Amino acid sequence: MYYAALRDFSLGHRLDVKRFAAECGPHHFEYRLLARKNGNQLNYDHINMLTAPQCVDDHFPQLLQWLQQHQHERPYY
Repeated sequence: MYYAALRDFSLGHRLDVKRFAAECGPHHFEYRLLARKNGNQLNYDHINMLTAPQCVDDHFPQLLQWLQQHQHERPYY
């Protein structure tokens, strides 16, 4: 799972996150932009996408579900 935050303009810019995912080679992944327009509670930035109290009910449960769904997949390497 690759997350980018709408208001992260440098350290984890959304285009850089997409490029990084592609450069990692063949693997199952999802990309999500954390933003109100995409159904999130905040327009997140680099720090609060991990530290805001809203994360617990916003995108953390989605991440946990994704990890549980893919925990038994074999790696591509």
